[in-house]
Amino acid sequence: MISKKTIEEVFNVAIIEDVIGDFVSLKKAGANYKGLSPFSDEKTPSFIVSPSKRIWKDFSSGKGGNVVSFLMEHDGCSYPEAIKYLAKKYNIEIIEKKDDSYNPQEEDEKESISILLDFATTYFKTVLHENANKDILDYLLSRGLDHNIINKFQIGFISKGSKNFYDFLLKKGYKKDVLIKSGLFIDGKNIFSRFNGRIMFPIFTLSNRVVGFGGRILIDDKKTAKYINSPETLVYQKNKILFGMNFAKTDVIKKDNCYLVEGYLDVIALHQKGICNVVASSGTAITSDQIRIIKRFTNSVTILFDSDSAGVQATHRAINVALSQDMFVSIVSLPSGQDPDSFSKNKNKEEIENYFIDNKKDFLSFFSYMSSISSSGPEGKIKLIKSIINSIALVPDLTNQTVYLQEASSILNIDVQILIKDLEKNKNKNKQKSPIPQQKNDEQIEKPSQEEQFLFKLLLNHGEKFVQINSTQKLQVSKMILQELQLDGIPIVFPVFARILIEYQNAIKKEEIITKDYFINHQDIEISRITSYLISEKYKMDNWGLKNIKVKKEEDILFSLVKEGLIRFKLKRISDLTNNILEKIPSINDEIEKKEELNRFSKLMNLSRNLHKQLGREC
Repeated sequence: MISKKTIEEVFNVAIIEDVIGDFVSLKKAGANYKGLSPFSDEKTPSFIVSPSKRIWKDFSSGKGGNVVSFLMEHDGCSYPEAIKYLAKKYNIEIIEKKDDSYNPQEEDEKESISILLDFATTYFKTVLHENANKDILDYLLSRGLDHNIINKFQIGFISKGSKNFYDFLLKKGYKKDVLIKSGLFIDGKNIFSRFNGRIMFPIFTLSNRVVGFGGRILIDDKKTAKYINSPETLVYQKNKILFGMNFAKTDVIKKDNCYLVEGYLDVIALHQKGICNVVASSGTAITSDQIRIIKRFTNSVTILFDSDSAGVQATHRAINVALSQDMFVSIVSLPSGQDPDSFSKNKNKEEIENYFIDNKKDFLSFFSYMSSISSSGPEGKIKLIKSIINSIALVPDLTNQTVYLQEASSILNIDVQILIKDLEKNKNKNKQKSPIPQQKNDEQIEKPSQEEQFLFKLLLNHGEKFVQINSTQKLQVSKMILQELQLDGIPIVFPVFARILIEYQNAIKKEEIITKDYFINHQDIEISRITSYLISEKYKMDNWGLKNIKVKKEEDILFSLVKEGLIRFKLKRISDLTNNILEKIPSINDEIEKKEELNRFSKLMNLSRNLHKQLGREC
């Protein structure tokens, strides 16, 4: 694990406009910098970087945060990867702290394999461009690939004399066990190359590190697998890698859509045509982990699989996996016998995109279409209904489920209530089958209320400041808020806000002062994001109706603002709590328990009346 000292040094040294300027063209705009959003297609710049606050805000997408969260959003990297990127950029030594799960030997092996795979990639590229292999390069060019795309994807070739390659690597100082563990060689009676005589396609992580290869034979042979892929290794987990995502991520964000194809050449061919928001599943059936990678950058996926029976089956599976992750799914059916690679031949970008637009179907329409061409009559319709219900049942979001059911009702000409009953039956069956508890959907997870947001805007912006309580006493804003919440026992609902409050509690115990900068640069990325968002939003004073106060500056009326913010938050929470009690009481059979709930209700109503009086109104 990266030490706290290293993280602090990174945040202290990193210049936010310098880092973001590597990815976005920024121009000075007063005290800030402005540029076009990297997360959407826009003509008028709405992406703002504030050097003084050390935050960024993208008004077109609603995203924002600190320098680390930008790298995480833009590159889809993890928090440690972002820290390491910045440390490398500013020549900061990374100090690791002991972690129980940390295995130094394994980490050394991973690094050795990564170095080897980088070297192998360069070696394969060199072999491809040697005069002796000119026919291999000519073959790729005859397939429609140009030199630029070959270089971009770092395509290479390994000759049939695989023992020569093995001996060459040994002479270079690579150890036998590293060569075997890399997946490049198979250790049997003799050691031989896994990819003997194949065109090599490097497989990259999001951060552009080579973790494996796909190898294709030159001439199709029924006795020989057309493609073989690296096995799982210490650095390569097939189900967590998407081929081409390192090149596609920026375009996926801007287009708010990701094309999902089957093969390496499908990705490369579309990239060459200028359609770059496209990835492949790296020779495996699509997995939930791979869909979650796509979801980092967009909620929409369009499937472009082959139109043969195997392609249709793979499409059906991909639809269900994507739906289970609350993705919006579309399907484009290509002409019979064609894949994206062959389809894109002799077509320009506009022609390809127009075809995709004209032939795009949602998953319900796709199921209906496939059913119409494969079967008919009552049996076919029953199968279609069951297939659609099974897929909708996978969708976690209840609102999305409802919309899909209504659409299915229209397509199938069946009463929506019947479909709802079938869906409930399906869910009950799945619950009985699975011992795993169902994850809460988004509607079940508490969201911050307007009142809660306002209170925490005040806390984060002014928590370290002091307010005049009376003629003789001053109190820190953070202490005032904590004391008031503890006094009435009103809990914070939103989990991120609760964690922020704990940070303030700990700081007060230690007699430390923490400011918004502490939370902007917090290791908890959710805390960092919400802080950046709240401090970049302006207060809407007119919504709070402060009585008889002439506003000059926020600081001049900070005590009144905090007081009113606390009261309105408490009233909102009391309203929620009393409504819950009223809903709960009719189902309580135990008289003692019912009495306790009524007493609780009475206390909350008394507190509500007192709070209303403080606002100067009757309740």
